[in-house]
Amino acid sequence: MSARPPSEAGRLRATGIPEFSSRLALVAIGGGVGAALRGLCGILFRDLLQWPAWTGTLTVNLAGAFLIGVAFARLDPRPLRIEDALLLAGDLPQLEKRQRLLASLLVTGGLGALTTFSAFGIESAELLLHGRLAEAASSVIGSLVLGLGGVSLGLRVGRPAVRPGA
Repeated sequence: MSARPPSEAGRLRATGIPEFSSRLALVAIGGGVGAALRGLCGILFRDLLQWPAWTGTLTVNLAGAFLIGVAFARLDPRPLRIEDALLLAGDLPQLEKRQRLLASLLVTGGLGALTTFSAFGIESAELLLHGRLAEAASSVIGSLVLGLGGVSLGLRVGRPAVRPGA
């Protein structure tokens, strides 16, 4: 009885599980580091600087927006497509295995845990409920407008420079 060569689907199944496990572990490690940094920023802004909590959330979200732009540009120098925005960075199909693992660690895990939409939401709602409209507007508009600007700037900064004639 001769052994048949494995089908393409069989090869993908055989190699996909170890990569999935590695990526999941890297997301957990990156998430732990990102969450710890997020907690440290909260302590720094609220407890040490005595600033409102929303300023710390805004700061980590803007830093994360910039860094995710840099990370995407470095991982994949092609122009960002709308389809790419629907996927986690580690799931972008054009990335090589090493890039997918790095994206899982840094982008999905680290930056995903560093930035926090839920804290942004509750802090903005609390500001509105307490009639602090100017602070709520600063938080919401700052997060959206400056966050998009941060991603755009990160994409520009992160793109490898193209030399004329190269």
